[in-house]
Amino acid sequence: MSPGQFRAYAENRTLYFAQSGKPYGAEQYLPGDRSIWRYADGSCSKGVWHARGMQICFVYEGESDEQCWIFLKKPDGIAARAMGREPVEDLTVIWKDTRPLRCSAPDVGS
Repeated sequence: MSPGQFRAYAENRTLYFAQSGKPYGAEQYLPGDRSIWRYADGSCSKGVWHARGMQICFVYEGESDEQCWIFLKKPDGIAARAMGREPVEDLTVIWKDTRPLRCSAPDVGS
């Protein structure tokens, strides 16, 4: 997916991800290229994303390293692959919703 296709697919939505069939996490994509990632334990981190070529790169509060991914259209749906990772490690979108995330940390969420 191009960054424009990713924005059209994800903005104002929450995507739920699995890895190898097991729940992995969820991310809510907000206007202005902002996002909220929810970890498996229910805590959340606010972030921003930007395009770098075909990659979508995220930086989350409290972290200095960015995480870059490519989003792929596959026969069974959409997958996200971290740069430098093998296809077997892809995250698969298992659910797409318009409801905001619920986070266990205070003052996080939309």
